[in-house]
Amino acid sequence: MMLLIWCYSPLLRLCSLCWHSTLLGTRYGTIWIRGHGLRPAYKRVHYPYLKTAHMKRIFQFDSPAEPYIADAAVLCCFDQRIRLVINKFLERQKIMKPDMIVVAGGAKTLASPRNDFERDFILEQVRLSVKLHRTSRVLLMSHSDCATYGGLAAFGGDSQAEAVHHKEELKRAVGLLNQAFPALAVEPYFVRFDGIWEILDYPVASAP
Repeated sequence: MMLLIWCYSPLLRLCSLCWHSTLLGTRYGTIWIRGHGLRPAYKRVHYPYLKTAHMKRIFQFDSPAEPYIADAAVLCCFDQRIRLVINKFLERQKIMKPDMIVVAGGAKTLASPRNDFERDFILEQVRLSVKLHRTSRVLLMSHSDCATYGGLAAFGGDSQAEAVHHKEELKRAVGLLNQAFPALAVEPYFVRFDGIWEILDYPVASAP
């Protein structure tokens, strides 16, 4: 099928729109543009549609397509306020290819989930990270003023009491992962608005 379009632009004449199968296969359309003049030249321009799937590309960006080994799986909250500091921290830790598991509450979903499904879902995400991307390291994170804990107000505005509670939560989450995945290195972190704090006295999995 060919749709003919004629343009009287002084610079370009758009002469046809057709599905091109030689260069791009049958998935992409191509616009053929004919320059105006005595010796016109034809130019192919990508037409951003997936023919068979009825999709239109609205943003062009080339991402690496090669399979990868994850530097770590990272469980954290989806709170926008902590996104930048976590990204900076991962760069500092040389974790350039993380498997991000971003859910409300972060490590709370393991330590004190609302239901068994929530915990099972996170364990499955970790299992898939290990299976698909050969993860050997997991970072568990919770953060200050997290709404799933009731915010800082739930601790009467006492940041020390909040930190103690999160420390126990993170230790509980580490113990759960150690039991489920004894071969993984698990690291707990508490994210505050002045930086990221590492939990020092947490259980370490025994060698399998």
